[in-house]
Amino acid sequence: MKQVVVDERLLEEARYIVDEQGDDAVVNKALSELVRVAALKRGIQTLRDTRDIFWPNYLEELRPNSDAAYEARRAVYEGREPKR
Repeated sequence: MKQVVVDERLLEEARYIVDEQGDDAVVNKALSELVRVAALKRGIQTLRDTRDIFWPNYLEELRPNSDAAYEARRAVYEGREPKR
């Protein structure tokens, strides 16, 4: 068990928002939410930093029944070059 100094006003507001009565439950819920949001922010930043998140033929790979995949299969069947 850890002891921390918490702003009583913030704890009371969090208790109201979270709808929990125990201080431990409120703090644990707040910490888990903080970790979840931080992980989401990190993931979003990683996507923003990625130069190109789409690779050639990504749609056909992710959704094999998409119109793009259908057109690519049809082009191969007809002996022509698929559109990129």
